[in-house]
This record gives sequence, C-alpha cells and structure tokens, in this order.
Amino acid sequence: RRYCSAASLGRRGHQCGRLRRVRDQGRCNLGCRVIPRACKKRGLPFGQSPVFFIQMEIVVYCVGKLDKGWSGVCCEYLERIGHFCRIRIVEIAEPRGKFRNPGESVALSSACLLEKIGESPLVLLDRAGKPCSSEEFSALLMGELERQPSRVSLVIGASDGVSDMLRKRARQVVSFSKLTFPHQLFRVMLLEQVYRAFAIARGLPYHK
Repeated sequence: RRYCSAASLGRRGHQCGRLRRVRDQGRCNLGCRVIPRACKKRGLPFGQSPVFFIQMEIVVYCVGKLDKGWSGVCCEYLERIGHFCRIRIVEIAEPRGKFRNPGESVALSSACLLEKIGESPLVLLDRAGKPCSSEEFSALLMGELERQPSRVSLVIGASDGVSDMLRKRARQVVSFSKLTFPHQLFRVMLLEQVYRAFAIARGLPYHK
C-alpha cells in the first residue's frame, strides 16, 4: 500500500489522506510524492515517510568544479537529501586570467553568481557570518523552506570570498566555524549539514 508523505506528516490543508492506488507517476492529486510504506530508504528508520518539502527546491551555488575524490561523498548526501527535498548544485567557472589583485577576481565571480541566482533570496555561507550550531542551522533552513515559494538558494563564494554587493543581497549570512577549510571540503560539509538539518527537524537518530 502507498501513502501520501504530506498526509502522514499531518500537513495543514492537505486533504488527500491515505491514497487508494496511485497511478500518476507516484504522486497524489496535490503533487506530493508518494512512497511505499514498507520501503526502507538509506539513512531513514524503517517505515518513516521521508518527504518534507518535495515541491520545494534547494539550489547550492558554488565557484569551481569538484574533484573526483570529493564527488562520491557529495553524491551520497545529495541522494539522502533527495528523500526530503529536491536539491541541485550549480557550479560557476572560476575566473581565469591575470588580475591585478584578488578583489578583481572576487568581483567577477560574485557577479557571475548574482547573474545565476537572479532575484531569488539567498543564504550566504561565509566565515565572517553569524556563527550557528547544527540545531540553529536546521531551524534557519526549515524556516527558509517554509517562507520561500519554490526555491532556497545556498551560496558558497570563491576561495577568496565574495563581493559586498553579493553579501548585501543575502537574507542570511551564516558561518559554520572561524576555522579555514579547503574550499571543496566545505561543499561536502554544507551538504552534510543540510541532511543533518532535515534529520534534526524530523527527529531521526542520525543527529546525536
């Protein structure tokens, strides 16, 4: 038997309840994804309905491509996050050429990020931002998902930072630590924290 994930979470205004037989590509008549009740998905306890915001999307904007050594770990967390919400990564090419100072490179990469993001509100990950714990980041991310009509943008700037214009456009500027991490490692850290944020919100044993 199949059940609507939104109904199993008791979402307000959701009237479809338990479904009979679903034939429309695994979705109920309100567009919510439907999952087998007895299906055990990786990272989730048996029988739990994993979807929170299936109609929402998280977009992670990054500068530079990820090396193959990190791509496997990223794919693992992207798959896990996909149980709760749609997510994709948008990579911006690193500026090439000779620059008189790092500020020129930062301005160029930030302009490319703003062009890709468009008018969507964004959350910037920056060492100079507001420090937050995993629980605080979970509350922030769940709040943004509820507030945004369709998309939440998480932005990782270039290794030299971001421009003041991009920083002013951010709704939130968040710091995971005052420590300095390798740029590609931080992408993995962000995806892990996004998954942990859903685990905290759902009360899963992943977060201890």
